[in-house]
Amino acid sequence: MGSDTEKMYIEHISMVPSAAVILFSHDFHIPVRKQNKFSVTKRAYHFRCASENMVLFLERLRCRLHEIIESTIVNHSYIDWTSQSTDNNVLRCAVQLLRNQNDVCQVIDVEFKKKQKGKKLEQKKRDKR
Repeated sequence: MGSDTEKMYIEHISMVPSAAVILFSHDFHIPVRKQNKFSVTKRAYHFRCASENMVLFLERLRCRLHEIIESTIVNHSYIDWTSQSTDNNVLRCAVQLLRNQNDVCQVIDVEFKKKQKGKKLEQKKRDKR
């Protein structure tokens, strides 16, 4: 990931697509040559990010979400929301994104900050020992 001081926020966003478009479109992909550009069919959405990790996080979330939904349909299973499984955490994150109408990346920003704080707390605990 980068340094601990690396800012995990979006510096500028233009033409932000809806979370539903990002998470549920099969046409959505990140071009290899321009990783800060989301492409949904012919329309392009430009994200100038402070960190590429945020863009990659969205892409991984989308792919994992598709896998979970497909396996749930194929296996005729249901989602136990009380479980703390990785799949449920992926779904919770997706739901947060879909509920967030103002800024698609706001939730991701919060997720990264939580992860960074968690790492720092773990490091502090280790240092005290």
